[in-house]
Amino acid sequence: MKKNIKARSYFLCGVASFGGKYSVPLICLLLFVASCKSAKEDVAPTTEKALIDFVQVCSVPAAQSKLAVTLSGIKLPAAEIKYDITAYKVNYNTTYKGKKIKASGLVTLPATSNAVGMLSFQHGTTTLFEEAPSALATSTLLFHLYTLPSSFGFISVAPDYIGFGASKQYRHPYYVDEATSAAVLDLLKAAKELAASKSINFNSKLFLAGYSQGGCATLSAHRAIEKKPLDGINLIASFPAAGGYDLAGMQKIVFGFETYSEPVFLGYVLTAYKNYYQMNDLYAAVLKLPYAEKIDGLYDGTHSTAHVNAALTTTVADLLTPDAHAKFDVDPKFSSFLDALKNNSVINWKPEKPVYFYHGDADLTVPYKTTTDTRNSLIAAGASPDLVKIIVLEGKDHGTGVVPYAEEMLKEVLKLR
Repeated sequence: MKKNIKARSYFLCGVASFGGKYSVPLICLLLFVASCKSAKEDVAPTTEKALIDFVQVCSVPAAQSKLAVTLSGIKLPAAEIKYDITAYKVNYNTTYKGKKIKASGLVTLPATSNAVGMLSFQHGTTTLFEEAPSALATSTLLFHLYTLPSSFGFISVAPDYIGFGASKQYRHPYYVDEATSAAVLDLLKAAKELAASKSINFNSKLFLAGYSQGGCATLSAHRAIEKKPLDGINLIASFPAAGGYDLAGMQKIVFGFETYSEPVFLGYVLTAYKNYYQMNDLYAAVLKLPYAEKIDGLYDGTHSTAHVNAALTTTVADLLTPDAHAKFDVDPKFSSFLDALKNNSVINWKPEKPVYFYHGDADLTVPYKTTTDTRNSLIAAGASPDLVKIIVLEGKDHGTGVVPYAEEMLKEVLKLR
């Protein structure tokens, strides 16, 4: 029997996916938002390899960060907040389809002479240019959630990804492994260079974290670093959450549903792969009319995920062509797309550094089975079961799992720093 999915639509941009009972206490964080002191935007160019230039956009005192966390109701160790912070919009060099381009992200530094580590948080799915970390207004709650880890004593990094910020002229390569990992790793290099230019003592320890798309980006970056280590950067552990690591496996699950409440995700993969791999017949092969004709224009950076969902349909049989719905795995016309899904999946490799997976066992948007299958594939490739762990967020779905994940992840990072 096919499953009927009625999961709610959630805004997945990083740790801002708060909903339900967490909405009211989070209003208290507006005190934190209102306190942000913006700085004059002087561009400070450098000649370093990764870092192009940066702009100081905001500074926040430690006392205000501590008060905001205390009042928020979120279970974060406010007593560990000790540092004033300064946030910067950073432009840096990265590689896209074999070409050097300029990308951007948000980097925040703590005011301390102590040796500090680096925490890079990869955000979840967004379709809006304005929701990229470096594009956020300093008055927004989301901006401060990206910068908050620096108050605990980390160099805080939040990549925009290619297709947003300084690289928004390119179509976002959603769930394209090589483009995603390159954008993350090159910003880590740029953040290291920025920290050095500001006399921040980076102790070389790196932690990777992210939710949903950001969870997959985190595991992708982890694999890329183990394959080719970064100079002066030592990965300690990664904390991927609720990511679609096995794209071919996700395709089978979603195509088997009667309804799926987040068709925006399917459409995003289609538009990304059509453009990145020049699969010009992909829309017509996979989507019925009128969706095949209008899908490309929905991902132009000006439409929200809610808008895209409303423009599509949650009934899988009405969205997909009969061949895609019934014969995707065996029909040759889908072989290139299926191969791309498999090639961009972050499975079947042996991590040498710890991986802490987090996932809500009630998640129907990115089913919990995706994480268990991924962990099993890493163990089958030779990883120690003690090195690759799953922390189950009991009873949590894709939206309600975000806050518990953020709480538990930060506690573990603080232990390991």
